[in-house]
Amino acid sequence: MRTVFGDSEIVHGSDDWEIWLFAPQGVSPGNAAGPAIWSILSSVIFDIHCNKGQSDEFCSAISSQLFLLVGLAYVDDCDLIQSGTDPLEVGRSMQEGDLMEVTGGALNLDPSKIYWYLVEYVWKRGKWVAPDADLGGFDLVAHTADNEWVSMTQLSGNQELAMLGLFMPPSGNKTRMLEKLHTIAIELGAKVRMGHFSPQETWVEFSCTLLVNSYS
Repeated sequence: MRTVFGDSEIVHGSDDWEIWLFAPQGVSPGNAAGPAIWSILSSVIFDIHCNKGQSDEFCSAISSQLFLLVGLAYVDDCDLIQSGTDPLEVGRSMQEGDLMEVTGGALNLDPSKIYWYLVEYVWKRGKWVAPDADLGGFDLVAHTADNEWVSMTQLSGNQELAMLGLFMPPSGNKTRMLEKLHTIAIELGAKVRMGHFSPQETWVEFSCTLLVNSYS
């Protein structure tokens, strides 16, 4: 593969398969079929979770229609959601929800990449709050690519870690998210001032980049 950075030293396919410890899986980055292949594969996995009852029922705020939500996924980031009346049953159900092996992959057990919450929503002073549920020592584990079982990091419902650039803990705490947006706005303002944009370009930057990202 020839790029502006030079010729690639790694060859995919042809007669060089024997140099690979394991045969490459999936499609190469930039492959036009990549998004469609990922959608097909992930949709099947989500459908299996749904059929096993590993999902949650939500009511649409406008139409009042009920829908099942298994989780949210974007490329290699995924949030799985499950609910129930007993915290221990929910924890056990989550333990059965690992379908990564059927794709030939495994979970990334970096604590900053994979973690889980278990909260028990209660009604307090007219608002929902999300205290941590008591599992009595229950531990959620995952199977690694090295064929080992490793404990996953459990976070308090008020702890915020980034998911696709957003900080969304179950408690609804917005402190870090607001701090992040404030930092982004300051950095963007500094770049615009240093870029010597025209008034027209500055307005386009503000209306089409900053505002759109804030609303989305």
